[in-house]
Amino acid sequence: MKQHPIIDGEVRESKNGLALVVGIWQDKDGQIRITSKDKFITSVNNKEGSVRCHENLYNHLKSLLVEHGKWENKLEIRMNNPLFKGLFITKGVLFIFEKSNYK
Repeated sequence: MKQHPIIDGEVRESKNGLALVVGIWQDKDGQIRITSKDKFITSVNNKEGSVRCHENLYNHLKSLLVEHGKWENKLEIRMNNPLFKGLFITKGVLFIFEKSNYK
């Protein structure tokens, strides 16, 4: 029996689980926020030692965000900063140059 698509806020039960709509997005710190309307909001990251660290889940969610064009790499975010001037890579080290306020 085919059911109608699940709607935001609905919780649908099955024999051994639940189905619900979940929203995910990258926050400004690179963590992934996870929410379900009126149910919960939480986050996950890949930072070892963090109570929110779950590298496997983080990588799966990040892959989904990348696949749908919703992920920004930190370097890309920084390059969009109007203070950004350039970068230089040598011996595996990335140097980022920013415009100075000094004349």
